[in-house]
Amino acid sequence: MDDPGPTARTARLACAGAGVAAWQLLGGPIGLVAGLGLALLLPLVLVGMESTAQRRRRVALVRTAPMVADLLSAALVAGVPLEVALPVVADAVGGPTGDALWAVQRRIDLGQSTAQAWLILADQPGVGGIARTVGRSARTGAPLADLLARAAEDLRSDATEAALADVRAASVRTTVPVGLCLLPAFVLLGVAPVVGGLVPLP
Repeated sequence: MDDPGPTARTARLACAGAGVAAWQLLGGPIGLVAGLGLALLLPLVLVGMESTAQRRRRVALVRTAPMVADLLSAALVAGVPLEVALPVVADAVGGPTGDALWAVQRRIDLGQSTAQAWLILADQPGVGGIARTVGRSARTGAPLADLLARAAEDLRSDATEAALADVRAASVRTTVPVGLCLLPAFVLLGVAPVVGGLVPLP
């Protein structure tokens, strides 16, 4: 089952608890500042993190977009209308990309023009490039098959760059949870003795 990611409420509660713990451990103004920092700033970091389900969907859309553009371009070159090729490609690709393509097909079935129906995907990663290409062809009259073939090359470059970015981001996604787990130990073993040594004995 996909990890839904941290919700705003869960993040606030967890960070509030961490803030209280830091305040109790450190005490005084330093503890208050550290507690407030944990309680107020960490939720923004945690909630802003992309969930596993969101990341998998984005990766699937970006990875399969070049193939979709190639298949649609090949169908048009063979004389198959885009509206006929679209459901076939959607079934062949499947997954999140197939679902996205079927959403376009349903709009076409309801009477929207092809360019209007594709607008639903214009802001999506990967397939958004195909949607914008369809819109450009509708506005300019340029052959869609040629535009899709060129778009496929650009999408392949985008997919490669996105894969490299995900590899680099993986270390960050690993570091943040590990850091949160080690924070109490760091406070107890590293910060608390130093603060305790600065406090004058009665």
